[in-house]
Amino acid sequence: MIMNKALTVLSACVDVRSGKRFTRGDEFSPAPNLEQAKRLIAAGCLPEEALKAVAGPKSDAEAALEERARTEAAEEAKRQREAAAAKAKRTGDLKQDGPTVAEYVAAGYPASQYPPKGYASRSTPEEIAAAVNAEKQAADLDNLTIKDLQDLAKVEEIELGDASKKDDIVAAIRAARAAR
Repeated sequence: MIMNKALTVLSACVDVRSGKRFTRGDEFSPAPNLEQAKRLIAAGCLPEEALKAVAGPKSDAEAALEERARTEAAEEAKRQREAAAAKAKRTGDLKQDGPTVAEYVAAGYPASQYPPKGYASRSTPEEIAAAVNAEKQAADLDNLTIKDLQDLAKVEEIELGDASKKDDIVAAIRAARAAR
């Protein structure tokens, strides 16, 4: 009897179909089915070659399907590489891991200077416009008088409490707007 090295047992195991026990060096016979071979390989009981030994010869249709799948995967990888290259060309050598406009403003930088030099924008044009508009409105508060700020607070239904200083009123309005 010729021993199939691909089915040589590497570690003790049991054939779940028959209950037969195999020890290291035995030939796993009869050959396991494909699923059992995968489990035995994963458990370290059979070598990787066992998969080829039990899979048997492939039909022309199976081989054609595998070749088609490999070709499609290669084409998809090529498309992704080309898309990444085109994006890099459009953005130049800009880094892609910069902050969003919200993160940039939260760090204390003005929205009007977004994106930071050397970084591509991670925010939509609408998000940037909203941040710049909010920044402009905040700057406009600083130019208003106390009376104008109090009138604005009434119109926007913002409770000022006992705030009478300009800085306190501006802070209350900004806090109320941010809470919305």
